[in-house]
Amino acid sequence: MEKLLIEDIPIQYQDIAEFLGIDTFIEFCRYFGGSYIYVPNIKTFEAKIRDRDIIVMRNNGASIKSIAKKYNVTTNYVGKILKKYK
Repeated sequence: MEKLLIEDIPIQYQDIAEFLGIDTFIEFCRYFGGSYIYVPNIKTFEAKIRDRDIIVMRNNGASIKSIAKKYNVTTNYVGKILKKYK
């Protein structure tokens, strides 16, 4: 595969190959080739971090109202997060 050029890769995958580098892209294709892959939005991870921080704040005695204000969400939403991870 050392002779593979970026032009040899289908156009819809060239940005990924350029981002990863051709060698890494080839390995990626070997491992995941033929399967459907969903790449999550970064907001997914940010929400997980926020939820974890909310739980820590609550466990440390912060009020639901102060947590909601800090994260600009409703108190009901904070309650749902806390219940979800109970």
